[in-house]
Amino acid sequence: MAALETIKFVLNNHRRVYVGYSSEKSRSYDVQEKTAKSIVASSKNNQTPDEKDVELIAPLAEIRSITVIEMAQTILTKARKADRAIAKCENIEDLAQRKIAACTTLEELKIFMDAFEQDVQTSLGKL
Repeated sequence: MAALETIKFVLNNHRRVYVGYSSEKSRSYDVQEKTAKSIVASSKNNQTPDEKDVELIAPLAEIRSITVIEMAQTILTKARKADRAIAKCENIEDLAQRKIAACTTLEELKIFMDAFEQDVQTSLGKL
């Protein structure tokens, strides 16, 4: 049981990097992504983006000295990476549960657990 809890703890720490450390931060990321989609769609259709959308993204763009459209594209790229990382964490958790169940000795379990966090970092680093 402790091994499964450790797996969940490690993966939740990695998930928080992508979804935010609070529900407010997660909501902020969702709003930014929705706004960025709207801005990019407007740009692709040669339309002027909604003023309220621009107001939301403009401060982020100004900090980075890039255009609002470039910032919107950056947000969408990060959102896609976050989606892939979260899906990967779910996959890793399922595989880890099976590997833990298959361990027949404490030594096997210890070897798996010792390598687990590094394996997660390596796997997520490839995204």
